[in-house]
Amino acid sequence: MKRSTMERNWRWWALVGLAVGAIGLGSGCEPGDLDGSPEGEAYGAGGGESGQEAWTTVSLAERGELQESFASGEVLIEPDVESFMHVGVLLDGELSGDLEYRVYQDGWSDFGEVEWTWVEDRYHVGRILLDEPAVALELRVDGATSAEALEYLALEFYEEAYRAEVLTRDLPVVGIEEDEEADVATVQQAVAPSSLVISRAAWGARYPNRVCGSTHSPREISIHHTYSPATDGANPAARMRSMQAFHMDNRGWCDIGYHFVVSQSGRVYQGRSTVRRTGAHVIGRNTNNVGVALIGNFQSQTPSNTQLNATADIVRWISQTFSVPLNRNRVKGHGEWPGQTTSCPGTNLRQRIPTILERASSGSSSSGSGSSGSGSSGVSGGTAPSWHLKNSLGGGAADLSFTYASRTDLPLVGDWNGDGKMTPGVVRGSTWYLRNAHAGGSADVTFQFGREGDIPVVGDWNGDGRMTPGIVRDGTWHLKNSLGGGSADVSFQYGRAGDIPVVGDWNGDGRMTPGIVRDGTWHLKNSLGGGAADVSFRYGRSDDAPVVGDWNGNGRMTPGVVRGSTWHLRNGLSGGAADVSFQYGTSGDHPLAGDWNGNGRMTPGIFRSQ
Repeated sequence: MKRSTMERNWRWWALVGLAVGAIGLGSGCEPGDLDGSPEGEAYGAGGGESGQEAWTTVSLAERGELQESFASGEVLIEPDVESFMHVGVLLDGELSGDLEYRVYQDGWSDFGEVEWTWVEDRYHVGRILLDEPAVALELRVDGATSAEALEYLALEFYEEAYRAEVLTRDLPVVGIEEDEEADVATVQQAVAPSSLVISRAAWGARYPNRVCGSTHSPREISIHHTYSPATDGANPAARMRSMQAFHMDNRGWCDIGYHFVVSQSGRVYQGRSTVRRTGAHVIGRNTNNVGVALIGNFQSQTPSNTQLNATADIVRWISQTFSVPLNRNRVKGHGEWPGQTTSCPGTNLRQRIPTILERASSGSSSSGSGSSGSGSSGVSGGTAPSWHLKNSLGGGAADLSFTYASRTDLPLVGDWNGDGKMTPGVVRGSTWYLRNAHAGGSADVTFQFGREGDIPVVGDWNGDGRMTPGIVRDGTWHLKNSLGGGSADVSFQYGRAGDIPVVGDWNGDGRMTPGIVRDGTWHLKNSLGGGAADVSFRYGRSDDAPVVGDWNGNGRMTPGVVRGSTWHLRNGLSGGAADVSFQYGTSGDHPLAGDWNGNGRMTPGIFRSQ
C-alpha cells in the first residue's frame, strides 16, 4: 500500500526516521538486508530451531526524540516490509499504565494493549500478535504514563506470527536450588572460571528445558556489539535477562543467541549454556563459531579499556580451551565474515580487534581460576591495572601511582584501619582484597561477602572511623560493620534495580548513609533504611559517572560527576553549575575519590585497567 493512501503522522518521520536491521539488545548487531534468522538450518545452527525468517526494525534510541514523539500523541510507524503479523517490543521506561497499539489492515483497528512477556523494573519485553497481515502500526501511551518516563523503544516486525508455547517468564529460574537436579546442573553449569565469567545462575537466566543448538568444535570467534540501547543501564544482569526473553519470546530461538556478553563495567556474562554448541549470531556461520558481544553502539561510541581488556580475557580463554589461533583469519567482527552486510561490531570496535588480539596473546589470563598470582591472596595476575591518585582538585600528573590487583576486578577505596587515609581494594566475584597502603603486593585483608553480580559499596556505617563493606542487590542494601564475611549487620530496601548506588556523609554527623542516582537525579538518605529520600536534586546527565567526596573539607560529602575525562564537582547538595571543574585521566578510566593523605579533603583518583 502506498503511504499516500493512509492517514499520516509526519512528526514521526521528522523526529525519528527509520532504522532498519538493528534491534539493539534484542538482536545486537545489524543483520543488514539478509533475510532469515541466525538460528536454524539456513544459518547453520541446526538443533531443530527455526525461529523467525525475516525482520525489519524501527528504533528510537534517543530518549529526547522518544519522549517528544509520544508527548505529541500517537506515533505512526510504517515499516519497510510488505506486511507483518508479529511485532516484537523492547522498551525501557516506567509504565504506570499501558502501551497501546492499533494496526492498519483494510482500515484502522481499535486500540489494544501490547502483551508484555517479560517485565522487570523498567525493562519490558513484549509482543503484538495478529491474525491477519497489517502494513502500519500506531502506538500511544495511556494517560497514566508520562512520556517523560520512556527511555528507549525498539520494534521488530516479522512477516509471520510466532506463538511461543512457553514464555521465558514461565520457565524455571536457574539458581542454586536447581543445581541439585542432574539435568539442570549438566546444562546450566558455568563454562568458564567464576573469576572470569558470571554464570547463568548468577545473572538469573531461565532454563529452556533442553540444550540448544548443534554440537560443534569451536575454531572461530566473532566479535559483536549490541548496537542500541548503547548502555547496560548499570544493571547488566537485568539486560541479560531481557535479552534472553526477547530472543526466546519473539525470535523463537531456544535461548539467548550469544555465547558471551561483555558489560560496560568489564564483566563477562555467560550467554548460551555451553560453548560446545552453536549459538545464533552470524548468518550462515554459527557452526564452529563462538559469539562474543560487547554492550554498546561502537559505530558512535569508543570501547573503553575496561571492556577491551575483559574481551581479551574471554577471547584468550576461548583460544586456550579450543586451540583457536589468535589471528585475524580466525577472529573477526561480525560483518567481516563472507556473506554479511552488517556494519557490526561498529567501526570503532572493529578497529580495536587487533588490540584485543594483542592483549589476549601477550598476557596470561588476568582472571584465571582465581588462585594464581603473587602473594597468598592471589589478588594479582596477568597485566595489572594502574592506580593514579591526586592530592589536589585538578589535572596534571598523579601524586601517587602504583599497580594492584587484576584489570577485570571492581575497584573501590576506603579507610580500612581507621588511620584517616583511604587506600585501595578490589572485589573479584564475591571476594574482597583490601590494602592498607598506596602500593601493590598482597592484600592485607581478604574475605568473602555478597555474591557474583552484586554492586559493592563502602562506608563508615556506625561512625567508628573505619570503612567496611556493603553490597546492593536489586535495590536491597546489605551492610557490614566489620571487615569480614557472614551475615549483614544491616539490611534494607532503598532504590531499585538499575539505580546507581552512592554513599556519603550527607549531613556531617560522621556516619555514611545511602543514596542512589537515577538518570541524573540524586536521591539521598540520612539514615540506614528505606522510605522517602531526605534530599533529592538533579545534577549531571544520565550517562555521567557519579562520584562523591568532601571536596572542601567541611565534613559533608557532596556530588560530582565524571564525563569522559572531565570532573564536575559541587560543594552543596543541589543542582546547578559545578563549583570545580577540571580534567583528569582519560575516557574509559574508572573514577575514584578519596582522602589519600589524611588532610580531611577528598580528591580524585583513577583505576586504569590496561
